[in-house]
Amino acid sequence: MKEILTQTELDEMLAKHRQTAQVNIRFLRPCVGGQPAGEKGLRAFAEHHLGLEPDTPEFDAAIARIGKEEIGERDEAPELGEVEEKKVYAVNVIRHGKDGMPYIAAHQIKALIKQACTRMGLFKSNAGSKGDVSELGTIQATGASLQDPERPWEVYLRKDGKAAATSFLEITGSVGTPKGKMSISHHSELSEEGAELEFAIIWPAKKLTSKDMALVMAAASKIGLGSCLSLEDYGRFEVVRMEMV
Repeated sequence: MKEILTQTELDEMLAKHRQTAQVNIRFLRPCVGGQPAGEKGLRAFAEHHLGLEPDTPEFDAAIARIGKEEIGERDEAPELGEVEEKKVYAVNVIRHGKDGMPYIAAHQIKALIKQACTRMGLFKSNAGSKGDVSELGTIQATGASLQDPERPWEVYLRKDGKAAATSFLEITGSVGTPKGKMSISHHSELSEEGAELEFAIIWPAKKLTSKDMALVMAAASKIGLGSCLSLEDYGRFEVVRMEMV
């Protein structure tokens, strides 16, 4: 007699070999989005940051100008006509999903988990654990951060029972590259301080223990989540609660 299994039954079999941690974090500093803005993002930027009325000539002109600038590099020539450096401009946003609410993608949190594991030397001291986390590890939205049950990989930013507010900030800097000095200027969307995320970390428990994952989250809170982490003004958070299931 053939045994026919459903995906639910297969998931239940796999669950016996995996550990789950329910995590709630609160941002102490704004989380900065690093997603290049598409048309919707540019329209939101023009309306809420530039204060332009949608569907007006000024609004459309701003969208066209920003879209052209967002192509990337452009030469900055001084008065003597000699090009000294390149300049890069962009508009970056936080992802928005259900009803326009901001969210962090599960793969962003997973990347932070992997980075923290590496920094703490867990992948090196536990052979095979990197593949376990990368290939069999899962991040899923829970609690208030789960706004669309069919899309648990969208972990929504919440504050005081509502969608967390966002705003835009111009961030500038300068870096050296093989192509020469490069100025960086971008308007990036960032969440308000105090925004929270609730999610589950699910991973094979054979090599990394619950204590290991607690250490990982301690390190992750110092590394930070989002873009512009090197400035240390953004992305840092505290773990409000971590429960091993």
